[in-house]
Amino acid sequence: MIAIPVVGVLWYIGLATFVYYAHQPIADRPGTGDAALFRIISTQLPAPMPELIISAMLAAIMSTLDSGINGLATVITKEIYLRFLRPEATEVAQVRFSRWMTLATGLIAISMGLLMFALATVLYQSVMEVGLLWGALTYVLPGIFLIGVLSRRAGAVTALIAGAVGMTAVVAMLLWHIGLHRTASGRRDRRDPSALRLVASVVSKGAT
Repeated sequence: MIAIPVVGVLWYIGLATFVYYAHQPIADRPGTGDAALFRIISTQLPAPMPELIISAMLAAIMSTLDSGINGLATVITKEIYLRFLRPEATEVAQVRFSRWMTLATGLIAISMGLLMFALATVLYQSVMEVGLLWGALTYVLPGIFLIGVLSRRAGAVTALIAGAVGMTAVVAMLLWHIGLHRTASGRRDRRDPSALRLVASVVSKGAT
């Protein structure tokens, strides 16, 4: 229930940004939805509000990512490294391996973020829309759970087959959507700076 007012506030901010730029000249409008909010923050708010907002956003992102990265590194260490690779590993070795897994997980997360941004650029979509495409890959899981609930004969092989078939279908639909969207969009010039550049401009403005 607590997510409802949070989503409402986010929708309000997005709609307010949309209405604001709807009343601006076309030349002053951002080329992408990802850049709209950051442009308002960097150009319309007085100092030091842009710096405070960007700092709060970065703090919120870090507080979410660090728990997920540390949790994933712990699962890999306990469930894979300690159980299958080195059952006799000491606490010191486990901590060392967990630190390396934390670094590897962070690098993978950064790579996935850059990949999503590149895909959004190619598809002429926002990062949020591309995130929904990535989220479609998780739609395979409910089917696997449903097989486990409804069938007593289903085992690991059945779950793997169901997951492979479902993943193949989802990937095929995503590729079809990407090809269809690129064909419909054509080649358009995106002259507006990216959200990453706008964030950098806000940070540099605050530093000066």
